[in-house]
Amino acid sequence: MHFVDREAKYPNRWTMKKSDGTSEVITLVRNDEPIVEGTPMNAETLNTLSDVAGADIARIAAEKAELNAKRSEINAETSAQESQRQAEKSAESARLAEQSANKGGWMDFEQKNGILYMVKSDSLTEINMQDNGSGILEVTFE
Repeated sequence: MHFVDREAKYPNRWTMKKSDGTSEVITLVRNDEPIVEGTPMNAETLNTLSDVAGADIARIAAEKAELNAKRSEINAETSAQESQRQAEKSAESARLAEQSANKGGWMDFEQKNGILYMVKSDSLTEINMQDNGSGILEVTFE
């Protein structure tokens, strides 16, 4: 929006209508003796306010767009990580299925606090694990 100052042919000229129906053209002269002149109410002031408001609106929109872009980036990264985890699980399942199909038997272990735990196995019933003294774990199973 662009504001334009009003231009009058006869500035400060008014018509005064009286209660008896007659009228008279008069000129009003400001006579309030201002202490502070204040901000003028004109096109320049209004256009400046409009520009500032427009810049603020644009800044807010840009900040929202930046925030949305960051959220999208985080969501994409999270999705990629989850896809990677699913791919790893699928690959592990395929590996275990192949071992099972070949009747090779399988075991999965987890290490927690320096202790090795078997977390799952196919049909193995008896498992014996022993350190051979050289830091190598020997496993026998039936």
